Amino acid sequence: MESVQGLSAALPPYEWINELIRRAGAGTPVSQDLFKSHFAARTWYPRNLFATMFDMFRKYKLYAVTYGLEVSPKIPTTLDLLTENSTLWVLNFLYNGTILGTSDNGYYQTNPIVFPDLKAAIDTTPGQPGDSLNQCASLTTRR
Repeated sequence: MESVQGLSAALPPYEWINELIRRAGAGTPVSQDLFKSHFAARTWYPRNLFATMFDMFRKYKLYAVTYGLEVSPKIPTTLDLLTENSTLWVLNFLYNGTILGTSDNGYYQTNPIVFPDLKAAIDTTPGQPGDSLNQCASLTTRR
């Protein structure tokens, strides 16, 4: 399998994620584009997971749910590392400082494999488009 920026696509998912955590902890996180393209190329990763969930919430008139808004890196970052038996929940947070680091404005980077689905779901929900998304954005914390 192809290696991108020194990351082999042949690595087991937990080892690949650990390398991303190490890089983010060192201040050199991978780009959102690389992160997204890696998962787009994996046959095991569900496509549009968040959009599918949101469709089910609407279908069954589920109005209140919780979801991981943000994950921040632990100090030392070795506390964030996964094992082969770990669940991969760290992939799902909307704002992911552990894997994607912080943006130039000091906020945790948005997760490109779930955030676009959230934005689309909110923008197509009756009411004030973007209000909920703006509330989510205002909840993020600076590093």
